[in-house]
Amino acid sequence: MINLVALKDLDTNDFVIKWRLTKYCNVHCSYCIRHEHPAYTKEDIEADEERLCTAAKKLYDLIERTPFNNVKIDLIGGEVSIFDLKKILSNISTKKLKRINMTTNIIKSADYYVSLAEFLKSQDIEFTVTASFHYEFQSAEIYFDKVKKLIPICKLFVCEMVSTDDNQDICKNFIKECESLNVDYMVESDLRLEKTGERKNYISVVNKRFKNPRYHAYFSDGSEKIYGSRNSFLCDKEVDCNVMQNRVNVRGWYCTNSYNYIYVDFNFIRGKIDEKSDCRQIIQLEDFNIVNPSPCHAESCTICGHMSLYKTKEKMNDDIFC
Repeated sequence: MINLVALKDLDTNDFVIKWRLTKYCNVHCSYCIRHEHPAYTKEDIEADEERLCTAAKKLYDLIERTPFNNVKIDLIGGEVSIFDLKKILSNISTKKLKRINMTTNIIKSADYYVSLAEFLKSQDIEFTVTASFHYEFQSAEIYFDKVKKLIPICKLFVCEMVSTDDNQDICKNFIKECESLNVDYMVESDLRLEKTGERKNYISVVNKRFKNPRYHAYFSDGSEKIYGSRNSFLCDKEVDCNVMQNRVNVRGWYCTNSYNYIYVDFNFIRGKIDEKSDCRQIIQLEDFNIVNPSPCHAESCTICGHMSLYKTKEKMNDDIFC
């Protein structure tokens, strides 16, 4: 076992906003951690869309207040394409916003995504997509037909799916098709296992390690490793980071949450108020202020966000402020 001393997020943008627009999804896959969420009505979606437009205006102000000039927004759900994203994002017309990434099941027609890409291009914003394949609701033929149409309009395109104990042949065919298209892909283990603490991999494959890596890990013996995804790091049994229920024990480690990364949950931030608080504080968008990297107060971390983690202040200072 090797001891971790730093886990650096490799996102190329200076400031990353992970924005969960909704927990609702337009499909309900049996293997998804959100499959039991109730359905929205059309009226629910329209009401939330208006609230998100208001939140977007506040995000514009927040981005303008930060010292960073290279900002990315990750749109996640649920399923974000239930909304008119052009309408929402038109409220964040800041030159600091350089990239929009969306995670989507591409159940909607390819035209929806093409139209969004053209809109973002007109704003000089890069468009990247992580397209989840959900075989219970969309055939591989239809999914990959859309993928072929969307690859040319995206700066980066990643295909992903979940591996369970009964879809191994589907996973293998998915990998084969992705490789034939020369597209980045991730096949990750059943998300339901995060609740049980099991680290059963099934098929767990990431080919985007060198094209679009997620982490640069540093170890106490001087060695280093690059990981393509959160899952590939958590499943590395050579690393001693006290993983329990797919969470890392980083209490006391210096974390960049609320410094160069924030998590927006619908229309408020979950983050740090100051250097003495943990990252679970509820903060209104208009009240957010940058917090310097500070020791983590939580017992463990899911590392789902784009924060970096450092065991010592010296390592953090060398990496961030040198």
